[in-house]
Amino acid sequence: MAEPPGQRPQTPLGVSPGAPLNHTLEPPSQACSSGDVAAPRPPARFTREERVRRRREYLRAQARGKRLYTPHFGVCLAPGEGKGPRLGLVAGRKLGKACQRNRIKRLLREVFRLHKKKLPPGDIIIMAKKGASDLTYAQVQAELAQVLLPEAHIHKHD
Repeated sequence: MAEPPGQRPQTPLGVSPGAPLNHTLEPPSQACSSGDVAAPRPPARFTREERVRRRREYLRAQARGKRLYTPHFGVCLAPGEGKGPRLGLVAGRKLGKACQRNRIKRLLREVFRLHKKKLPPGDIIIMAKKGASDLTYAQVQAELAQVLLPEAHIHKHD
């Protein structure tokens, strides 16, 4: 479709190409009325160093590790070479479709991320069993607390 002569084409957002953008947001330090700038939060990320990534690392952990079971998870705890805990996840096709497998892996990563300082150092391989995709975050957290921390230091998220 041809544009009428003398009129600039519109982008899908209704802004003409080349038009100046209107940025009126203030930087965060100027946005606070009290003048106090909030201190940055410490990072609570799930970093690359905290992941079991290679096949040989999974196989080594499964060969050397202690196996524990819950109704919905198989957990393998192995002494690691790093300074802190590392997480490896296994969610096979028996668990369900990709969206279900991805959901349970997100929940498992979140439990690990929020409680990694309470976990023992070493490799933790968690294998999700059939039915795990139906669990809520609280149920996943409670099951893993029974296995990973016998003294149940993992409680409901504050």
